[in-house]
Amino acid sequence: MYVQYQYIIKGEGMMALPVHSDLNCIEFENHIKDQTKKLHPKGHDTVWRWGVIEFINPNVMSVYDFMNNGPALIGMK
Repeated sequence: MYVQYQYIIKGEGMMALPVHSDLNCIEFENHIKDQTKKLHPKGHDTVWRWGVIEFINPNVMSVYDFMNNGPALIGMK
């Protein structure tokens, strides 16, 4: 059976990228960590690049977690 997972890669500054992947959550988080680089040798910030787009301190989230992570409340009564 073919299962495809959905994730959101979120960076600082409200930058987010929806992703479909065959990797489970742990494999996907490790994949992103392996591709990140430190911005400065003495710093703690990291960067992950997707083409020319840079995600500072990337965080992998499920779609559900992303929707509940400080959503904007528009049109609420």
